[in-house]
Amino acid sequence: NDFSLVLQGPLHVLLLESIPLYKKFIDRIYISCWDSDDPILMSEIESTFQDDKNIKLLKSTPPNLDLVKKWQKDQSANYYYQIFSTLKGLEMIDTKYTIKLRTDEIYSNLKPILDGVLKNKNMIVTSNIMTIPPIVSDHIFGGLTKSLHKSFSVLSSELNSENGPKISIVDGISIEKTFTNMFLHVLKSKTQITNKTSLTKSVSKKIFKHIKFIDLNEIGDYKIRWNHMEKTFTRKDHPCPSLNCGYIDLSGLSNLHIEHNY
Repeated sequence: NDFSLVLQGPLHVLLLESIPLYKKFIDRIYISCWDSDDPILMSEIESTFQDDKNIKLLKSTPPNLDLVKKWQKDQSANYYYQIFSTLKGLEMIDTKYTIKLRTDEIYSNLKPILDGVLKNKNMIVTSNIMTIPPIVSDHIFGGLTKSLHKSFSVLSSELNSENGPKISIVDGISIEKTFTNMFLHVLKSKTQITNKTSLTKSVSKKIFKHIKFIDLNEIGDYKIRWNHMEKTFTRKDHPCPSLNCGYIDLSGLSNLHIEHNY
């Protein structure tokens, strides 16, 4: 009862499969989607779960990107849709903790993520999905609702500033690095990452004080989307998916030493 789940993104048929699965772990589920999503699928989802008052469908109008594109000139401007819909979900939540997933993905075992949040209450918990630790995955993360809400409020405000962002969490870097910097900023860490940062063992250790990683191999079967490349990863066909094959076995995390820039 201390947890809520935000499923963020355009409505996807996979929700008909994932929501009953997620209900085994978290009772309160908020689907933060767009009012322009497929009306037939929207109607099917609403009718399928109409008797469960703890499943809420939050329909938002897609935001204007004019200001965002001034500060994020490449395709990362589109990442604001994720930021916006996540924030809309977080604004509705009154539980102590929140987990954020995507509408077009599915994970069969959320218990390690929930346990990770409860054991690391003042940290952000994520996984090594399409990322290399210590960089946060934007596919799955969780933590104190107040920390997540503040993080996305700050990021949304910075990107919609007439005079441009005042803090260094957004400077044209990847969405994963932006989220990492955003969380570190809200958790009052002095560590920030740029495209020139070398993720040495020393830098990584500072980030690991605030970001906890749960190994993808612990969270069951999955379907993970890489929309930019129009690919879907499953445990059967891709047991260790990660961007540019950069998967790291977290069992050796204490000895992690990444020298390269990326």
